[in-house]
Amino acid sequence: MSKGQLFFFFALILSAMVTIFALQNAVPVSINLLFWHIEGFSVVLLILLSALAGALTTLLLGIWWQFKRFIYIRNLESENIKLKNQLQQLCDTPNTPAHKPNAIPETKPSTNPMRGENS
Repeated sequence: MSKGQLFFFFALILSAMVTIFALQNAVPVSINLLFWHIEGFSVVLLILLSALAGALTTLLLGIWWQFKRFIYIRNLESENIKLKNQLQQLCDTPNTPAHKPNAIPETKPSTNPMRGENS
């Protein structure tokens, strides 16, 4: 079973359990929420609407996360293309360390911004 199939199976089991629970508790209740007061509202509808609201919230948050991830990947790809072009320009320019096969460029010790010391 793949990860998606396993997730779908558990979601199906959970939704069946919520439905069974809601149907077995079909009594009217009164609901007070801030300024609203509703008399005789079915518990079945309350439970199913609450489950639907949770599923919808999860779906919207998942879509938002995927969108942010897509934008991040697109930015990384454009940066990658830009850096490849810069590297190609450096390799095509004569008298640069990248152009000379046996030349090793001088490097200075860099500071690690996480540690604040020379590495």
